[in-house]
Amino acid sequence: MKSPVENKKYVICLRGRLDPKRLDWFGAEKMEHTGAGDTLLKVDIRDQPALFGILEKIRNMGVDLISVRLWD
Repeated sequence: MKSPVENKKYVICLRGRLDPKRLDWFGAEKMEHTGAGDTLLKVDIRDQPALFGILEKIRNMGVDLISVRLWD
């Protein structure tokens, strides 16, 4: 059975400004900082375990997760 998030791109919004060096650590394609001082990570997620792995890294860093949404 295929995972419902297979081959999807997501935008993950985090509170605060992350160092651009973290781009590779998250496997993100792109990192942007918003005017509000938050960070947007644009990531290509191959499957649901990969998504949970990224969310676990965020949790372990102690960074506030604002949102996770599909990247159009």
